[in-house]
Amino acid sequence: MQLVFRSLENCFLQTLRFITAKSSAMDMVKAIILILFPKIFYYLNIQFMNKEATEFIANIMKKSIKDRQMSKEKKDDFIDMLVQVTSNASWYK
Repeated sequence: MQLVFRSLENCFLQTLRFITAKSSAMDMVKAIILILFPKIFYYLNIQFMNKEATEFIANIMKKSIKDRQMSKEKKDDFIDMLVQVTSNASWYK
């Protein structure tokens, strides 16, 4: 398992590097505003991360939820909490 995370070809690490490599002073300002005034982001439809990074993370979470639902395994972790929330949610597909 540790070898996967050490691999330079790991897509998760490559995406993480892509997200962090393009950080700028404006990103820091956005982060502060997001923490202090989150409704501004909602009403102005401001994106904190680029679309590719957001989709990548969303796909990882969706796959993790689906895998956990299929396996019926319980680990009492964040994914279990998401499985509970999404199991009866009509908005989640």
